[in-house]
Amino acid sequence: MFATTLMDQIAAHLDFLGYETSWGEDRVLFARHPRHFNLIVKDYAFGVLFTTFFKVNDKGLSHRNEVHQAVNAYNRLARVCRGYLDKDFDLVVEACFPNYYDKGVFGSFMDTLNEDLRALADESVGLRQFVL
Repeated sequence: MFATTLMDQIAAHLDFLGYETSWGEDRVLFARHPRHFNLIVKDYAFGVLFTTFFKVNDKGLSHRNEVHQAVNAYNRLARVCRGYLDKDFDLVVEACFPNYYDKGVFGSFMDTLNEDLRALADESVGLRQFVL
């Protein structure tokens, strides 16, 4: 089957990269991978948003200022991702891909996204001790 929409093209490429994809309500795409973080992918007018969530542990809940500092350190390091703390004090990491699919560009984007997500464990960031 020929992928016709941007989300179909992205789903096909994620499948090629080894992700197991499934569609949820409102054309939300769930992407699971044995070696990379799971992603939620949603199409918006501004682009396609890739999101993953991390639960802040009890240590992080009792050291909120340090968690904020670690998120800021991560944001200085990351290239395509940005992290923030949501209303429940969970860490949300997002990256946006433009509304135009190109196989090579998307492959590079995914490489960088996964490198950014691995950087969450970087000692210079300090987030590893605060997320489950």
